[in-house]
Amino acid sequence: MKIPPDVQKLQSLAQLASLYAQLPADDDEFVAASNHKADRYFIMEWTYTAVFYTFSCFVFYHLIYTENILKPYLDDLTLDNINYVLMTSLSVLIVLLNPLLASRAREKREEYFKLWREYQIQYEQYTVAELDLGSSILIILLIVVGVIATTLELVANCTLTSQVQPTYVYANWLIYFYTNLTTIQWVTDCHLLTIASEMLLDQLLVQTVTVATSNRVDGGGKGVESRVSCFVELWRKLSDMSSGLMDTGGGLYEFNFFVQSVIVVQALYGIVALYIGRHHSIVHYYVYFPTTAWSILNLVVLCEAAYSVTNQVGFKTNIAIQSMACNKFSLETQEQIFAALKTIQSHTPVITVSGYFTMDRTYILSYLGVAVSYIIVLAQFKIGTS
Repeated sequence: MKIPPDVQKLQSLAQLASLYAQLPADDDEFVAASNHKADRYFIMEWTYTAVFYTFSCFVFYHLIYTENILKPYLDDLTLDNINYVLMTSLSVLIVLLNPLLASRAREKREEYFKLWREYQIQYEQYTVAELDLGSSILIILLIVVGVIATTLELVANCTLTSQVQPTYVYANWLIYFYTNLTTIQWVTDCHLLTIASEMLLDQLLVQTVTVATSNRVDGGGKGVESRVSCFVELWRKLSDMSSGLMDTGGGLYEFNFFVQSVIVVQALYGIVALYIGRHHSIVHYYVYFPTTAWSILNLVVLCEAAYSVTNQVGFKTNIAIQSMACNKFSLETQEQIFAALKTIQSHTPVITVSGYFTMDRTYILSYLGVAVSYIIVLAQFKIGTS
């Protein structure tokens, strides 16, 4: 049976009212909880940093005590050897940069949580209580999932190729572990900001709906105009924080993008070279296909998570405007509300990687187009020189 539109509006208002009833009343309790959750959030960062330190010892041991470990592969640039040199070089780069990036990330993240607590104290009607990873069990599960995915990738790569040297195994493990865990962390950050954005608009509706329509003043003595302007100001700050979300990684997220992009190009070139047949590679066909698919999937997930932050506000704004239509505010008040919602929609944040390109669905299509074109040029060069 179809539900009448009026009943649907009443149901939506009831849901918003229930959200409003769940808001915390004590700021001190929220600050204490946020401090605890922020400290707990660092567990993931320090865990994979510790893993990097452990495995880097094995990598550098073989690099130092094995003479000319890369020279034989550089002298004979087959497809297998190119893959070996590339993966080993990326792992060494990760080991060298990760301590610095992890230290910067911790400082940035501490500032990030301080800003959230500052906004909570300044705007009592807004809460970001869901800005955490949940329980410690969830953190452990995320780490376990990353380790399992890393191990499966490593086993598939080493089983189907001839590259079973210890250095190659350690190098691939480091790269896969770094990219998997960094992707999980980025998706979590984007998801938390998406929740915060939705909560902000939901509570904007709640505050305006609960206002007495006769005198347009709520129980706290604030008018609709002041309440709405308060949310607009907070949304601008939220937009700024969303745009600067990439900076909270201290370079970890940018470096993850770089590693994934390099692997995609190298794997695509491997696929093309296998089909051309103008090579001396003994790499199995099934190696480069999973590598390409997994790296492209990582890039899609990274950009899709950012897209969810920067574009979900448009959908929520339309819902907000429709819900406002059932309220009996004066024409002047409705105009101010609609103007505020349009302001929020016009300040949609944009997440970029060091300001060079925007993380969205368009980037994925553009990147794959450029990568395929680059591979075609390399393939033509290889055919012409062979």
